[in-house]
Amino acid sequence: MRHLPLSLLFACCCCLLVGCGGNSTSAKVAQYNKENVQKSANMYSIYSSLNSFTGPADMEAFKEFMTTSEDAQMRAKFLDLDLSNFDSYVVGRDGEQLKFRWKVRTSPVSPSYPICFEETGVDGVRLIGMSGGIIVECDDEDQYEEMLEGKYRAAPEKRYTPGVTKAADDAAE
Repeated sequence: MRHLPLSLLFACCCCLLVGCGGNSTSAKVAQYNKENVQKSANMYSIYSSLNSFTGPADMEAFKEFMTTSEDAQMRAKFLDLDLSNFDSYVVGRDGEQLKFRWKVRTSPVSPSYPICFEETGVDGVRLIGMSGGIIVECDDEDQYEEMLEGKYRAAPEKRYTPGVTKAADDAAE
């Protein structure tokens, strides 16, 4: 019983030291924001979650809300997004403004869905930003158009997996 205070002190010190190995939360969040298509998809998801799970009507409404809403700014900060960089986030690797699917209605438990798209892409591959932080690489024109029209849904096992998939058809399997 007389060693209880020492044991508690030791346990507290151990707990504090566990957190000293770096900021793992920041590293986890960073994986969701590697490319602008991910940043834009995350911003779109923030907008949707604060607006009855309906996406913005157009780029003007999207930018206005994201740069003026305190709730949006707070959520964006949690995702390590600086909304003063909004204009640079909506540009793809090809230097062109991303295409968006406007007014997408979702639910909090919906599978991943395509949100934003590179216009041209790089080396014949266009990145598509999906909900849940997923990037899909697409080199097939028909599949790209299908996703742009909203006819694509991720397979259940791919719904919330962050990162880059090898190809869009891998995500659909």
